[in-house]
Amino acid sequence: MSIERTVREEVQTALFDIGDAWEDHWWGMPDYSMGDCRPPFQVMVNIFTVEDLAEFGRRLGLRVTRQTDTLTFPAGSIDKPSDWVYTDEA
Repeated sequence: MSIERTVREEVQTALFDIGDAWEDHWWGMPDYSMGDCRPPFQVMVNIFTVEDLAEFGRRLGLRVTRQTDTLTFPAGSIDKPSDWVYTDEA
């Protein structure tokens, strides 16, 4: 199976139709779609005092501050980017 790359006919339009930089590196690769990565469950919690916020974090075993706007339970269940690094084993 051979894949032939199309050649641009008009040189002048190639000046403006350069595409994204990633297209040159990923040409000929299979399509990939991430799909919907949102968690299937979300809960909104209203906390009125700093003391209650600290107690909430203590009971969950998570670090919670005034700046905390999202949490993941259980802690550490989100994959790190370093877990998904591509390496060529060839």
